[in-house]
Amino acid sequence: MYFQQYQSSIALNAKDKISEKDIAIKHNVSHATVSRVIDSFYSYYQPNVHYLPKHLCFDEFKSVKSAARAMSFIFCDSGTGEIVDIVEDRRLPVLKEYFLRYSKKARDAVKTIVIDMYSPYISLIHEVFPKKVIKRISFGYRSFYHFRNRIFITQNLAKIKTA
Repeated sequence: MYFQQYQSSIALNAKDKISEKDIAIKHNVSHATVSRVIDSFYSYYQPNVHYLPKHLCFDEFKSVKSAARAMSFIFCDSGTGEIVDIVEDRRLPVLKEYFLRYSKKARDAVKTIVIDMYSPYISLIHEVFPKKVIKRISFGYRSFYHFRNRIFITQNLAKIKTA
C-alpha cells in the first residue's frame, strides 16, 4: 500500500516542472527510483491509433541529451491545446513511420494542420495526410512554453475567422 502511494506521489510531482533529483530528495529515495517510477508510468501510455483530432499543430523543441537527436517533435490538438504525443526525433522518415501507425480513417479525419516553415513537415503532410489544409506560421520556437503560446494564437485566429 505504501509503495503505491509513494509511486503515485512521485508521478504527480513528475508532472510539474521539477527535476528528478529534487523529486528524489523530497521523497527520500534515489534518483534511480524516481527514474524507474516515471518510466513505469510512461510504458502504460499508448496513443490511440484509431483517432486523431480534426485540427493538429506540429512543432519541434530542443530535447534532452538522452534523445536520439537534438530536436524532438510534438503535436497537439490545436482546438483544445491538448498534447497528443511527443516523438523523440523530428526527421521525416521517423515521423512518416510514426504517423503511418495511425489508421487511414484517423488520418483522413484531420482537416487542418498548423506548422512552421520546417520543410519536412510539408512533405510529411502531403504523403501521410493527403488533401489537408496546411496553415503555415513562419515563426519558430524552441521551448514548450512558446509552443503553447503558438496554440493559443492559432485558436484566437480561428475564432476571429469564424466571427
